[in-house]
Amino acid sequence: MELFKSRNYIISILMADDNTINTAVNQLVDQLQNNTMNLKKKEDSELPLDQENLEKFLLQYSGKLIKGSVEFVDDLKAYVQSAPSPEDITAMASLVSSSAAAIETLNKILIANKNNATKVNIKTMDIESKKQLQQIDVDGKLLMNREVLLKQLIDNSKVIDLPINL
Repeated sequence: MELFKSRNYIISILMADDNTINTAVNQLVDQLQNNTMNLKKKEDSELPLDQENLEKFLLQYSGKLIKGSVEFVDDLKAYVQSAPSPEDITAMASLVSSSAAAIETLNKILIANKNNATKVNIKTMDIESKKQLQQIDVDGKLLMNREVLLKQLIDNSKVIDLPINL
């Protein structure tokens, strides 16, 4: 009789655990449904892709893509180290190479932007130096018209008496 009672007790515990498990599963399903709804809401608030926002869009999402792929490489690396298979190794190599290419592309964009800024600064300095040289040339020249020049020549002239031999 005690065996029957203990058996019923175990069955009641198992039944309680099934209810607990069912409750836990229902909660997990609810959480997953809520997360998918949140993900859809995030997608709706995306940055519109037009000419004005193109650079911002490219930089923002390239950065996110690179960050996500690098984090995924770290996760995949641990998985491949524990149970390597040729497919997993190929997938990891492909992911690493695409991440490296994306990083290289962003690096090229950064270098191009810095080169453009440097070229603009050099051109500005060149224009300023040409302006200064031109100003020096202008300052060194006489700025007057013909009448003023003749008047100055006449006013500053000296009368010279020369004997005229006829």
